Amino acid sequence: MVGTSAFVDGRVRSTCRQNAPVKLLEVLIVIKALSSRAIVASALLALCNSILQADVVITNLAEPFRATTEIGNNPNPVSPPSGATEWSWAAQSFTTDAMSYALTRIDIIGGDSSADPVIVAELRSNNAGQIGVLITALTTSDFTGPPAARTLTPVLAVTLDPSTTYWVVLGSEAPGDGTLGWSYANSNNSVGTGVIAQYADSQDSGMTWSYGTDLPFFIQVVAEPGLAACGADLNGDGVVNGADLAQLLATWGACP
Repeated sequence: MVGTSAFVDGRVRSTCRQNAPVKLLEVLIVIKALSSRAIVASALLALCNSILQADVVITNLAEPFRATTEIGNNPNPVSPPSGATEWSWAAQSFTTDAMSYALTRIDIIGGDSSADPVIVAELRSNNAGQIGVLITALTTSDFTGPPAARTLTPVLAVTLDPSTTYWVVLGSEAPGDGTLGWSYANSNNSVGTGVIAQYADSQDSGMTWSYGTDLPFFIQVVAEPGLAACGADLNGDGVVNGADLAQLLATWGACP
């Protein structure tokens, strides 16, 4: 190979000889990438998945305790311990930020179960500020004992859309005499990029609801950021594949 020469720092240097190892390395990397696109894309996807971690989208679990809503069906042979005239179902809404998420779990503060309730726990859509259609049932831990952190886990995989409101509904299967409680905060404060919005109560096992905003139920939404939030998704289409690799190769070289 005949190299070109350049006069640098008082000496003649062969630019071909100086740059050949670097250029050869770049060519080998490109050839390897092009011949193994599926492998590289899989590696990018694995890298992306490895750095995705569940985030707390919104929480108010650290806020001071106010009281507990007594959940059950009417009529019921037992009156609510607080002296309330009726049992209630309860619901709390939250709104996501500008990102999409894969829902991991929802944490609440609850307890005080009695008479072996068949717990109804659901994630529902929002319909013009009111509780909408069922998205998925939520499995729940035992509610025996005093109010404490309880975990609600989605039965189906759920993608939380950006800037969207959802409702968590908690009740006792009707007809049935079982009861439990969901505690609420003594403030409207919360931490996270999402928003804790309206709450709701129902005295007819979720048939009709009344809504409010002051002193929401305790709730914490834990979810993994959507794939589009991953750095390996270079073109932002929500998929890590050969298109991202092509974009990487198209910009190969020295940074401007």
